[in-house]
Amino acid sequence: MPRVGLRFGKVVNSYKQKANSGGIMSTRIMVLGLGNALNGDDGLGFYAIRDLNREDWPADVRFVHRTEFEWNPLFFEGCQELLLLDTVCCGNEPGTVYVYDHEELQQYRASLRSPWILNAVAFSSVFSDELQMQLMGIEPEFRECRVCLTPTVSSVYSEFLQAARSGIHTMLDRVRESGIDGAGASRKAASAR
Repeated sequence: MPRVGLRFGKVVNSYKQKANSGGIMSTRIMVLGLGNALNGDDGLGFYAIRDLNREDWPADVRFVHRTEFEWNPLFFEGCQELLLLDTVCCGNEPGTVYVYDHEELQQYRASLRSPWILNAVAFSSVFSDELQMQLMGIEPEFRECRVCLTPTVSSVYSEFLQAARSGIHTMLDRVRESGIDGAGASRKAASAR
């Protein structure tokens, strides 16, 4: 019997997107919220996926918090695009919004100082060298025990969510243009036969 759980205010069937291989959840675009909601601005990723998940998205998009996959690299199997949402500590003014594309993320990942980002990048690369990643974040003001975002980060939160929406739509376009269906077979190759 499938488990049904409450996630971010929506009822989600846990078997809804299971892959045929071993029951591992698979999706083409994963939006992964990193950080800890109990540590002030560090909860940015949690709040972002909670709020984005309330919107209407195609079945190809899945919103996940880091605690849902417990650093299991199988979680990324079949994923073509990965959007990481987290605070980014680069020493700039709190509230600075960052966007790192795939190449920049690979180049600067060690300087980002986030174990969540480093682990997500490392584990996601286990299953696909072709997985396209993007990181969006905000320079935090306060990362201590506090159950909400600071006013500084809250003031740019809408801009951050809009950037995330734009990133997801770009990923959807790339996935559709690739001609790869959910099972991994190319529609272009099938229609050429």
